[in-house]
Amino acid sequence: MDEALRLFADQGYKGTTVTDIERAAGLSPGAGGLYKHFATKEELLRTAVEHRAQSQALGITTFDQLGVDGVAEQLAIILRGGLMLLEADRDLLALILKEGARFPAVLSLARERLIDTGHRWLSGWLHRHITDGLLEAHDTDALAAVLIETLAGHAVLRFILGAEVGDIDEDRLITVLSALVLQHHVHDD
Repeated sequence: MDEALRLFADQGYKGTTVTDIERAAGLSPGAGGLYKHFATKEELLRTAVEHRAQSQALGITTFDQLGVDGVAEQLAIILRGGLMLLEADRDLLALILKEGARFPAVLSLARERLIDTGHRWLSGWLHRHITDGLLEAHDTDALAAVLIETLAGHAVLRFILGAEVGDIDEDRLITVLSALVLQHHVHDD
C-alpha cells in the first residue's frame, strides 16, 4: 500500500500500472501478485485509507493510555501527533490534491475515517477539559475544526511550497496554537 501510494503521488493514479506497484513492492512484476491481495487499484487505494485510519486510531489509543497530566502538555502531544500523522500521510495527501475528484467514494471514506473521526475525538477532548473545569467554555466543534484545518493547511502548504509559510516551523506553530487554546486555561489540577 505504501509503495502504491508513493507511486500514485509521483506518477498519478492512471500513470501507475499494476506492474509498477508489483515491482516497487518486491513482487514479481507482471505476475499478478497484486491481484492476490486486491481486486483493483481502487480497492488498494480504499484499503490504504483504512490503513491510515487504523494508524490514527492507534495514535489516539496510545495518547489515551499515556496518562500525561496537564492540559498544555496533552495539547502539545496532540498537535505534534497530528502533524506526524499528516507527514505519514504525505503521499495520500498528494494523491488527493492531484486526483481526489476522480475518487468520490475514496474521498468520502477519507473524510469520514480520518478527518471526521479525528475531529470528533479532538472536540470530545476539548469538551472533557471544559467539563472538568480546566478550560473555559468554547465552541469545541469549531475550535477542533480550526486546529485540524490549521495543521492540515500547514502540512499541505509545506508539501506544495517545500517550506513552511513564513518559515514558521512546527514548534512555533504548536506554541501559537496551544496559546490560542490555553488563553482560557483555568488551571491544571
